[in-house]
Amino acid sequence: MKKIKCFTFIFACCLLQAANCFSQKVTNVNPVNEGNKIIVYYSISGVRYFQTLKVSLYVSMDGGKTYQGPLKAISGNVDNITKGAQKIVWDVFKDVAKLEGNVVFDVRAEVIEKERKKSLFLSYFGSYYSPVGLQFGQLGKTGWYVSARANPNILKKANYNCNNKGIIDYTGKGYYVFDDKEEQKCYSVTAGLNFQMGWNFFWYLGAGYGTNQLLWHINEYTYPDDERAGDVYARYTDYSYSGLEIETGFIIMLKKKFLITVGVANLNTNIDLTEFTFGLGYNF
Repeated sequence: MKKIKCFTFIFACCLLQAANCFSQKVTNVNPVNEGNKIIVYYSISGVRYFQTLKVSLYVSMDGGKTYQGPLKAISGNVDNITKGAQKIVWDVFKDVAKLEGNVVFDVRAEVIEKERKKSLFLSYFGSYYSPVGLQFGQLGKTGWYVSARANPNILKKANYNCNNKGIIDYTGKGYYVFDDKEEQKCYSVTAGLNFQMGWNFFWYLGAGYGTNQLLWHINEYTYPDDERAGDVYARYTDYSYSGLEIETGFIIMLKKKFLITVGVANLNTNIDLTEFTFGLGYNF
């Protein structure tokens, strides 16, 4: 039986051959002699969710000046590697006639990227002030979306503007009286991008236009008979806002089809107008 001569293992810093990503690392390489076999222990880190590694082993008997490989008589953890502690078992004399000198092992890993498919989605999308809405877009490595939210008062029109002193632009021919009725008119239209963070996890960021108006109800009367002429709304200017709306959040995919959306939206960079958003959808 052939025997492995006594020698000192010297292993090179591990090379990772990745054409488009350099975050993967092969570390803690530790060769151990067991009879006519050598077990090379190593660790993998930095592999992204859409990547796996195919590992090969090279050996040098002149301190790393030249290498033989990739070695064929290997088994163990060599394919579909993602992370953690691994090992390669090398049946030495099936590849080389003898093993002696300053032996250096080089563990090399090829990055294999899984395909990240794009798909369309449609979700119910709402918030406390704007509970009715839709979000439509495309999920993928980098996707897009458009969304709209509103409440049932979206069609209510404010004929006038008011503050705590009364209507500031009244043009009626009679007079008016405020009652206790008030409404909140809210809607927003946004668009943005989503980014795949994991197989079933996406982050989105977008912006658009939004409005949140407080409407006070008034009854109008005519002179001199005090007959009721109608009822309209006045926008309370101190608590009505319109302008830039920014939103961000996460989309979680369940069973590759169903979507849950959670996020926050802010209107006019006003902390008081920050609200949670939520959604339920379907991935096509």
